[in-house]
Amino acid sequence: MKTQVEQYIEMRNKNRYDTSWFYNYYVENSKHNISFQDFNRIFGLSDFNSILQHLDRKFGLDVLTDKEGSFIKCYSSPTLQD
Repeated sequence: MKTQVEQYIEMRNKNRYDTSWFYNYYVENSKHNISFQDFNRIFGLSDFNSILQHLDRKFGLDVLTDKEGSFIKCYSSPTLQD
């Protein structure tokens, strides 16, 4: 089974997002109890790019963009080894 980070990277790189993934992530990482319908409504009104940037940073991902700043790909940052 893929980890949350692996699932997120796959969604991000395919540019196909599953709202239920974001809902499950929110429920697991929040102290708030919200129905999927309410979450979906609020999520649809949110700044999606800000959400993606927040998760990219939280998961420690490197993001590759073109010279205009358009997303190309994201991937896990390699760890430095001595």
